[in-house]
Amino acid sequence: MQICLLTPTFLPTVGGIETSVDAMCRVLQTMGHTVCVVAPRTRDCSGALDLPYPVVRYRRPWSSLFGLGGLQRLLARLHRRDSFDVLHAMVAHPTGYAALRFHQRTGVPIVVTPRGHDIWEASWYRQRPAVWKRIQDTLRQSPVVTAIGRHMANLIAELTGGRQVPVVHNGISLAAFGRRVPLPPRLQTQGIGQRPYLLGLGRLVEQKGFDVLIRAFPRIASDWPDHDLVIAGDGPLRKELAALVQQHGLAGRIHLPGTVLGDEKLYLLQNCRLTVVPSRYEGYCNVVLESMACGRPVVATRIPSLTEVVQEGRNGTLAEADDPAGLADAVRRALQPQVLPVLNAGTAPTASAHDWPAICQQYLSLYGQRPPSGA
Repeated sequence: MQICLLTPTFLPTVGGIETSVDAMCRVLQTMGHTVCVVAPRTRDCSGALDLPYPVVRYRRPWSSLFGLGGLQRLLARLHRRDSFDVLHAMVAHPTGYAALRFHQRTGVPIVVTPRGHDIWEASWYRQRPAVWKRIQDTLRQSPVVTAIGRHMANLIAELTGGRQVPVVHNGISLAAFGRRVPLPPRLQTQGIGQRPYLLGLGRLVEQKGFDVLIRAFPRIASDWPDHDLVIAGDGPLRKELAALVQQHGLAGRIHLPGTVLGDEKLYLLQNCRLTVVPSRYEGYCNVVLESMACGRPVVATRIPSLTEVVQEGRNGTLAEADDPAGLADAVRRALQPQVLPVLNAGTAPTASAHDWPAICQQYLSLYGQRPPSGA
């Protein structure tokens, strides 16, 4: 099968969508399929990426409503050359909408997968009536739409007047996260890895709730004086979070190493006591799966997309969002000597169910599928 994945963001930018598309391509190729990625140009991709599949770049649309003509023409040229069997669009807009228009012109089967920020309650698209109508039309009219979690499926049903869509979760590469790595030099020079630590991992933005984690840590630190906290990632709130660390007098206990990739990220996940995900909202959080693939439980906020994966007392513990005291209590519960080994063991079944070959097989069963009558 010739499969084209259309994405609004891709490597070398690193995030949930980018890593998911890359993993899907690699696994689909090992399953005998031909894949290509169509992604926007970025300032960071002056050099060629060392990838085992082709990436075709398009000029990013110049507005949220206009400028999709160039992408439409590019898709048409690629299809004339390669005659792909299915076009899989990540995100409902602009790529999902572009895929729908392409399907209407060519009849090529498409799959559209909203990722969260495009349709959730906090989406800025909801403040743009014309764009929001396009998103709703895309979700109603696309032959196949998938949800990355049950909460997302419920949102799609709400936005489409009841359309029921299949749930295909995000995936994780068990083989990649099972590779053991030594302590990387940069982390060692920052004093990370010398003491037990809790891990927060993600973009330093309001959504991720790391300010709540910093406020919760003094309560944890008093009970676990030998434990540090590492919050790895970068973003617009970095200075604000660093100031909050200083304000609480925890500069020696809370580390902000910035962006971590490759072995640095893998080491942090493999060697933490547990991972804390204090998000205020999420589509479907890859960090949860990455942590569990490394055998580490997760303390998370009790929001729909996270409670689909993190189960209290089984593979993690839960706390209400925006509640530092509650988050600290959830961490304390997880760290109890009689509890932590049980949670560690509970991560394996969850991680196995999300291994990328199983996820890709679910997508393959949908590629080329026609919508049921009346959809």
